[in-house]
Amino acid sequence: MEDYYQSLGTYFEDKDYIKDKVNSKLYNETRIKIVLIGINEPLEELRPVYKILKLEYDGNDDDYGQIINQINSYLRSNGKKNGYKNDNNHWGIFYLLKELITAFQVQGFNYFRGQRQSWETIPSIFRNLVNNDGDSFYNRFEYLYKTISQEFPDEIIYYEQNDENIEKRSDQLATLQHYGLPTSLLDITENPYIAMLFMFSSGEIYIPQLELYKIDSQKHVEKSIVSFVHKNGKNKRIKAQRGAFLNYDKINNFVQFQKGDFIMNSDYSPIDKIVISLEISKEDSIEYLKEEEAKISSPSSNSSDETLSCSSDKLSTKNLENLKTSFSKDETIKSFYEYIQKQVTRKLSEYNYFSSELYPDFSDYISFRAKEFKKDEKNNTLNNFDISKLS
Repeated sequence: MEDYYQSLGTYFEDKDYIKDKVNSKLYNETRIKIVLIGINEPLEELRPVYKILKLEYDGNDDDYGQIINQINSYLRSNGKKNGYKNDNNHWGIFYLLKELITAFQVQGFNYFRGQRQSWETIPSIFRNLVNNDGDSFYNRFEYLYKTISQEFPDEIIYYEQNDENIEKRSDQLATLQHYGLPTSLLDITENPYIAMLFMFSSGEIYIPQLELYKIDSQKHVEKSIVSFVHKNGKNKRIKAQRGAFLNYDKINNFVQFQKGDFIMNSDYSPIDKIVISLEISKEDSIEYLKEEEAKISSPSSNSSDETLSCSSDKLSTKNLENLKTSFSKDETIKSFYEYIQKQVTRKLSEYNYFSSELYPDFSDYISFRAKEFKKDEKNNTLNNFDISKLS
């Protein structure tokens, strides 16, 4: 198994290799980019703050393309409206994602995964982890797994990777991953809103993405990398997150490594996958603000492009110029993502989806809640305390 991890791991050391040599063989991938523009400062008291400009589609399926074309037609006809379909809709992103999910569920997509950045789909075992001696984690994993099973035999059973043990091994790897050890498993969930929680509520976001998978529970268990592990007291998180796994150990049943190439045999059945990313376009935002600035300077002019029409009377030329200038700074883009993150997580809470419920174990729950609080550097009462006042 060490040789398999070593062979597979070399393909995950380069981003282009991951996409072109590995994931392109495992998935039939379609990409959709939601392009946003900033139209106001990202402050809670200002509305609206952003506008959904368009959806960009990169795929070959006519039915999927028709869904995107229909949504783009809504956006083009939206006029002065800044939400999605609704003039007063300030939850545009949430409702757009919800509509996309519903449309693709009809097409058979039934599992989901959320990421807070636009990372390639990589299990944690292969994420460039090294020890003090420079050894890659994936080269040491099997030794660690065996050692843990020897130290804690009541908790973990060691199973060598082979056809007979593959699902038993998956159960054990799920437990190891549950306790924080990187493994060859990738979490997916039946519930798209849980995936959205992971997309928006676990740390700083930047070009977050939602992945949708079309999984046949029988075919893809036998002829792909899908694993459904047994839910028990040791992996409560799987039940809470309604999860399954993409099990990269299973690639070993289908792959041949030939002179730097990654060859899957004809028995393998690729999984249909859609990646929906969310990107704030600096260039489109600046262009939009220039057009708004021109409208203020020439109030008698009529814009023929209704998609770039906003309530210019609420913005002064100075405000527009300041916002336009601020887009040259990375912090401005980050602040827009932070604003969207707060908006979507708040909406998810209205649907009774909370990040804390994804961590049902006592220790995980306490750790999660503790992370909600950070040191307040602006109001450090201990540092500002005048010791002369002690009596």
